[in-house]
Order: sequence, then structure tokens, then C-alpha cells
Amino acid sequence: MENNNPVGGKAELANANQPKEGSRASSRNLADKLEEKLSAAEVVPGDDPSVVRSAADPLASSNPFVVFVLGGPGCGKGTNCARISKDFGFVHLSTGDLLRDEVKKGSEIGREAKAIMEQGLLLDDSIVLRLLKKAMTAAVVEGKESKFLVDGYPRSLEQAHMFEKEICPVSLVLYFDASDAAMTERILERGKTSGRVDDNIETIGKRLRTFHDCTEPAVKFYSRLGKLRRVPADGTLDDVYSLAQHVFQPAAIEAVHDLNLFEKK
Repeated sequence: MENNNPVGGKAELANANQPKEGSRASSRNLADKLEEKLSAAEVVPGDDPSVVRSAADPLASSNPFVVFVLGGPGCGKGTNCARISKDFGFVHLSTGDLLRDEVKKGSEIGREAKAIMEQGLLLDDSIVLRLLKKAMTAAVVEGKESKFLVDGYPRSLEQAHMFEKEICPVSLVLYFDASDAAMTERILERGKTSGRVDDNIETIGKRLRTFHDCTEPAVKFYSRLGKLRRVPADGTLDDVYSLAQHVFQPAAIEAVHDLNLFEKK
């Protein structure tokens, strides 16, 4: 029986972690090279030689509390994540931002990723996963809270399974449930000033179909597990946030911690 737990009544980079579509054979060499660089990359940020990587996995030992934040394009994920991060002390991670940062820095990883995407190809799921793990581990090593909002990931049930297998179990899934009409209207309005080439009616339709076909199965999966918290998201930004913040009140988070500990026994 499904339990949605309702609460209250650039473009290429942004879409780089979309689920697999067709053959990626022509990008395999670049992708393999990029994975090698990520495997060898130091997760400790900065150049301070006094900071030494622990032999143990610092991320796993921190017992991270991970919230997947899902919803269709234009549902308000990024805006709400920024507010939740500020108000409740979560580390906000967006795969699109992580990729943009690598490209902006001109790192080897960024150059390789850019080359793949400029060919109109998709980064392999494992590469995006490694970027996430690298960022999460760096946050823990820096002494930040081991509480993470993973914005817009997973894009598919397969990605969800990969994350839980390779990194850690997810504690909660926050789902901003907006209608296609509301999301389309917001994106078109944003497109007037964003400069994003994917903020147009044709691309919006494709992105919505991808969400319904690929991401909604993950939403339903976590609903069946009782981990989904659904937030109606057709209202104003303030109205939606007033509902979303209830998920992160201390009593609600403590209840999730208790349930997770019970499930591990």
C-alpha cells in the first residue's frame, strides 16, 4: 500500500545526469578516462598538506543523513533546497552545480566532462555518482554537518539503487509535486531572463516526459517504502516552503533517525 506522506493540504550541464538513452559507445573512451581521474582524485579540498585522508571511509563513518529532493523541471527544487540548507544546516548538493564547478575550474575532470557533453552525449551514471561521493566526503572532512540535500538526483530508479549501493542508504525523499501546467508556466517565465536554451516550450515538454517516464518510478518506489514526503508545489514559493519546512522540524527528523536505526537492527 502506497504512503505518500503528504505535507500539508547552461542546459547541457543541467541535464547531464539524465538516465541512459541509447548507445554511449562513442563516449566510452572519454568516460573511462574521466572515471580514472575521479578514482584517483583527492577528496580532501585545498592544498593543506596537514590534512591527511583517513584510511577509513570518513563519509561512511559519519553516518550521513541523506535526503533526495525530487520533482519535475520548474517545481522549485533548487529554490527550496537553498532555504532548507540555510534554515536547517543541510549541505545542498546539485549534480548540475558540481559539473559546472568542475568545468569552471578548468580541471581535467571538467574538460573531459565538457568534451563528452559537447558531443551531445550523456555522462555515465557512475561518473555522476563519483562526483556526488567526492563532494559529500569533502564536506565531512571539512567538518560540515553530515546532512545532505541531493537536489534533482536520482533521475531514475536505477540511479537510486546505484546511490544506495555505492554510497549510503537514503533517509528521506522530499517530493515537490507540481502540475505540468504550473511547471511549464514557471519555466517560461524564468526563460525570459535566465538565458538557458532549455527554457522553451519544446524542450520543456521533453523534460516533463523524461521526468514522468524515468523519475516517477523512483518516486513510487520510495513511497512504497514509506520514505516519501510529498509537498504540493503549485502554490507560491512562500506557501510551498511553509509546507516543506515541516519535514525538517527536529521531531520529524528524530522520528526518521529512530526508524532508520530500527531498520538496521
